[in-house]
Amino acid sequence: MRRLPTLAIATAILLTAAGCSDAPEEKSGVAALTPFVVERSVRPKGDATATPEQAAVQALLEANRAEFNGHFALLTAEATPADVAKGLAGYVAAMEQQPLAGCPLTVRAAFGRHLKDWKALTAALSRLPNAYEGVEFLDMLQSLFLSASERGKPLGADVVNGVRAVNKSLAELYAAAEKAGMEVVK
Repeated sequence: MRRLPTLAIATAILLTAAGCSDAPEEKSGVAALTPFVVERSVRPKGDATATPEQAAVQALLEANRAEFNGHFALLTAEATPADVAKGLAGYVAAMEQQPLAGCPLTVRAAFGRHLKDWKALTAALSRLPNAYEGVEFLDMLQSLFLSASERGKPLGADVVNGVRAVNKSLAELYAAAEKAGMEVVK
């Protein structure tokens, strides 16, 4: 009986000594997640001074990254499809308000397609039941984003196709930024 409290105290001491006590506060005791989409930064090629057009592209993509990461940070590993859909809807709504003035037409078009793809994926996720256990749902969704593995196929064709579309439109958005003279920082 006395072993459990001793073990808990020893674990707490080890975690504090290892620097784990400085970790961000976790919801429900579940560790924070790594975003399933890695938003990258852009800068003018060769570290040149940005043209007004390049500055607009850079501002758009920085806002996109900050908004996506901010909404994703609110999720836990046990998030339900409804939780993820709510976060993605918030991200899309915020980015729809982002000014595109000054961005080249190719970037504006690619960004519009990217938001359209996120909306379609959000709708597909909204139709899923919230009946997954523990980390099962986000594990399957993450696997689709990272490798399109078989692990995520039980989420259904709408989700699988939605993830593919989001990944494709994000690549197209970065390609459009590169055509505008930007370098994608990995």
